[in-house]
Amino acid sequence: MGQGDSDYYLQEPGRLALLSHLAEDPVGHPLDQAAVLDYLERDANFLGKNRDTSAQPYGLPNHNNNKGRRWTPRDLVKDTPPRSSSTTPPPPHPELLAWSISPERASTALHGNTTPAPHQKGTLKRAFARKEVIISGGVFNSPQLLQLSGIGNATLLQSLGIPVIVDLPGVGENLRDNQELPVAGLSPVNITSLPGDLVWANCTYGAPGDPCLAQWQNGTGPYTLPSGNSECSFLKTGHSPDGNRDVITFAPPGVFRGFSPPASNTPFLDRPSTLWRSLAHMPEQNSAGYVRITSTDPTVPPEINILQYESPRWKGRSRLRRHGGRGGLGAAEPPLAAGAVGACCADGAAV
Repeated sequence: MGQGDSDYYLQEPGRLALLSHLAEDPVGHPLDQAAVLDYLERDANFLGKNRDTSAQPYGLPNHNNNKGRRWTPRDLVKDTPPRSSSTTPPPPHPELLAWSISPERASTALHGNTTPAPHQKGTLKRAFARKEVIISGGVFNSPQLLQLSGIGNATLLQSLGIPVIVDLPGVGENLRDNQELPVAGLSPVNITSLPGDLVWANCTYGAPGDPCLAQWQNGTGPYTLPSGNSECSFLKTGHSPDGNRDVITFAPPGVFRGFSPPASNTPFLDRPSTLWRSLAHMPEQNSAGYVRITSTDPTVPPEINILQYESPRWKGRSRLRRHGGRGGLGAAEPPLAAGAVGACCADGAAV
């Protein structure tokens, strides 16, 4: 699904040079261009005994098809009804699971409302199952639905007046997240060949009347082109809890500054020497987070708290004393005090 795009790097010598350094560091010797580009065509999730210890570059899977459109398993579901007797109703907002268990009949009913907005009356829908129901609402909505249905911590459910079907204190608990740190700087050499490709000159990044959006809807135009965000590299630090790789780093050209407007409609105006990398910590050990409902109203979002630094408490402090890598890169974002080099001494003072 969109993995690779090695041809893109042939058009961007700076990006290719960066990729070459990432590939050569683990092996300790120079690699020719063909060998470097081969890294982009490899799957980081390959089936092999050394998968989790391999600290090398790989292709970064993108969830899109060859026309630049987002692709998920949902597309398979959408394509299924014409070829079978499956039924895919309009997506309701699930409210609760109702249980009926008796010697005569055991069934489960999923209640859903076609109008999920608060204070609006929709149409109640029910789907019955004789055997089992698969809940696939994701990290937040699955525990919310279970708790609304009487499955979860009995103390929480009773405090909201919800009849307890099964006392399962673990529902909504042990929530964890991967911490991600973006760093932007200026390289001694240009990373991109031009401040902006001329093919993007008329694009308004989704604003009304965007001609490039109309092209994308027809499977053409710059929005269907490779983004350059098609490689990732794995690192293994001295703080890996199990000896496996524990940091993944990746980045597109330019600087990514947010998911929501107005940042999403802002073109890259950074100078060609701008380098941005995101580092994400992988084997997160903290499990103190939780998802807990605060109301019996299914349209009220649950309380979500990741509690990133609660456990183990020593972990955050040890990371702060981690020395950064060496290289001729001047940090630009986030801003640093003049003379700071990113190292930290034992008492926590910046040096």
